[in-house]
Amino acid sequence: MSTATELVNFIGTGWNLGNSLDAIGGGNSLSSETSWGNPKTTKAMIDAVKAQGFNTVRVPVSWGNHTTGDNFTIDSKWLARVKEVVDYCIDNDMYVILTIHHDTSTQYYYPSSTYKTQSVKFVKSIWTQVAKYFKDYDQHLVFETLNEPRLVGTGDEWWFPVNNPNSAVRDSISVINTLNQTAVDAIRAAGGKNTDRCIMVPGYGASIDGCTTPTFKLPDDSTPNRLIVSVHAYTPYNFALNANGTAEFTNDLKNEVDYLYSTIKSHFIDEGIPAIIGETSASNKNNAAERVKWAQYYMGKSAEYGVARSGCGKYLRGFYVALDIVFGSAGIFEVAAHDGKVFYFFCGEALAVEGRYLVWCGFKQARYVRQKPHGDVHDALVFGLGKNFSCQFYGVRKTAAGHFKWVFWRAVRIFFRENFCVESSVFRSLSIGDKSDRDGGQPVIFI
Repeated sequence: MSTATELVNFIGTGWNLGNSLDAIGGGNSLSSETSWGNPKTTKAMIDAVKAQGFNTVRVPVSWGNHTTGDNFTIDSKWLARVKEVVDYCIDNDMYVILTIHHDTSTQYYYPSSTYKTQSVKFVKSIWTQVAKYFKDYDQHLVFETLNEPRLVGTGDEWWFPVNNPNSAVRDSISVINTLNQTAVDAIRAAGGKNTDRCIMVPGYGASIDGCTTPTFKLPDDSTPNRLIVSVHAYTPYNFALNANGTAEFTNDLKNEVDYLYSTIKSHFIDEGIPAIIGETSASNKNNAAERVKWAQYYMGKSAEYGVARSGCGKYLRGFYVALDIVFGSAGIFEVAAHDGKVFYFFCGEALAVEGRYLVWCGFKQARYVRQKPHGDVHDALVFGLGKNFSCQFYGVRKTAAGHFKWVFWRAVRIFFRENFCVESSVFRSLSIGDKSDRDGGQPVIFI
């Protein structure tokens, strides 16, 4: 069985199935899935996500409206519907992250001492039922104990001084610690393959401050090395989420992204605890080029520090390609290496058409060269990958298409089979399509 760290390496970049099974309109009815305006999730939809190369789907689920009685018994039809969607993903050999989502209310769970007894009962009941229902699923299914637990409706809901929270927030953090522990214990006690299941746990609000404030505590776990810290980071806030903030991703805003990842590294990764950024995005402010800059910087840091991440499907998309890509297509591709370095390169017919060439090799330190192999595709960065990349020179020249494909395939084979850990690598397409599809603009990614 995989440790949590190994599993995070497999997960890579994920996609959130948001505003669907987590929607809370419509009461205890299957129609709640579409109550927030999204269509019903279908196998074809998940197949399309898989076809773009995504390896993981985070499936937020709100359970409270679909329970009855003092013991919060989940409606069997709702459980079956959640299973149906999970199976769409599992059948595609994808990973799934299943959550308790918009149930943070005084009716279900609310992280304060006033509602602690009821909250513990709700969390224990939900995870006991869900874990038993999915007990035969292997480690492709990950459970996330809570979603953004916080004091909803108060002035402390989203922000607090990380090193000096007030008494209400300190109390809430203590209750969150208890709820996380309750969830982990319930999942393990459910039996079956839950013994080895990896479990994500958030701090207050699932923020970086919430899991690094001094009184936050990871649960004790009967199975070692199976816990993952869950962080949500719409960072930098004024660019990514604040509607009244800036639409420009300036250099000074990079400091917030740097702080996010350096903090995750120092508090968790350096201590052997993996982390997943379960939600992130950059809202559309009619600023596509700036969001491209943000995505490149944000995702590059993720690769550098080894943090998996899932974008909110409403705003953020990523594109992957596997080794069976049609190499005759034109595009820009990004590869994140085992040691965290990242490089981009052009491949496809654009190179052959223009008769330009591109070479890449291993450098002792990260560096880049600029290439402009085709007028309708803008500058690309090609980073050396340091000690883990020993492929010396491979070039794409004005040759027959078959020769080009052979050269590229050989390079990829060496890249993955000889010099890298496949599970720790991300092979991602940022823009792909045949040359008739290209419109002359800069490729747009993660929009």
